[in-house]
Amino acid sequence: IKSRPLPWQKATSYNLGIFASIAVTERLFLNFSPDGPSNFQFTPGSHTILLLLQFGIQQQYELGQYMRRRYSYFLSVVYKRSEIYVQSTDCDQTLMSAQATLAGLYPPTQGHIWNPRILWQPIPVHTVPLSHDNKLHFPLRDCPRFEELQNETQTSSEFLSRIQPYMVRLNEEEVKNKKKDFKTENLD
Repeated sequence: IKSRPLPWQKATSYNLGIFASIAVTERLFLNFSPDGPSNFQFTPGSHTILLLLQFGIQQQYELGQYMRRRYSYFLSVVYKRSEIYVQSTDCDQTLMSAQATLAGLYPPTQGHIWNPRILWQPIPVHTVPLSHDNKLHFPLRDCPRFEELQNETQTSSEFLSRIQPYMVRLNEEEVKNKKKDFKTENLD
């Protein structure tokens, strides 16, 4: 983020830079094992299709509200293109997270409410194709050394012992989620 001095601030020769890396919160795994929780395994290098849950959207919105309070001393009350640039990976759940965070960060004020029933304003979220994203999207594509180190890490006994408690939790969540009747017609 490059920021210009605000009117009451003395101009300086530097730009204020803030980098916020926000992890996606509550998600639903869509590739659960049909045979039950005991078969859910971590596979190094595997990719799982995820969907952001309503609770996760709420968490991201609240994060935006927190950021509004935390950085109110230099962010304008209204969205200004010259003050903030938002980039996300080109994945549904990270784009949704960015949008929910921005909704909390920049609630519309009088004069910016375009529909009184929808207290939200569109704010651009930029992406680059995943195949060209060498900043935000991991694993890095076409980097044999990265893949070698990632595989070495993900197959190490230390990594596997650290991830084991999370696998137990994932298996518990899988059982709970299988009992719910998820409507999938809106997942496109």
